[in-house]
Amino acid sequence: RDWSSDVCSSDLQIDSPALIMAGAHEHATPASMSEQMSLNWRGSSYCLIPDAAHIGNVEQASFFNARIAEFLGISG
Repeated sequence: RDWSSDVCSSDLQIDSPALIMAGAHEHATPASMSEQMSLNWRGSSYCLIPDAAHIGNVEQASFFNARIAEFLGISG
């Protein structure tokens, strides 16, 4: 079964807040797939992590942490 077709489907039945983040240079799960998932996931936000691939939280830690804080409503 191709899970990517499930999570990118317009029939996605998840209705909760989510921050979907993708590295701009990700190959395993391309940013375009993550963006499509966010378009079909009610209550989600999409964030592209510049100059990052698969481990954006390490490759761009400051950017990543700032986006998480914004999403959670935490001011720093």
